[in-house]
Amino acid sequence: MKKVIYIFGILILGACSQEKKMLRKAAAAVEQSDFEKAVSDYDQILKKNKDSYFGNAGKGIVLSEYMGKHEQAIPYLEKAL
Repeated sequence: MKKVIYIFGILILGACSQEKKMLRKAAAAVEQSDFEKAVSDYDQILKKNKDSYFGNAGKGIVLSEYMGKHEQAIPYLEKAL
């Protein structure tokens, strides 16, 4: 039983580190003013975990604050909330 829990824990940590990697890529794209790339990176995060707080919040903020697409941002910001 402990072995199963250990393996499950490793899988969760691997998924979390993959999401962190994608979050860093999205943040770098925002810093370079490549907002389409940032949205694409957030979409990849949300494809794997549609309930990701950081994926939803990040995409909502980029759409609203940087791209002026306020109506499109609302569902993502509401989901993050």
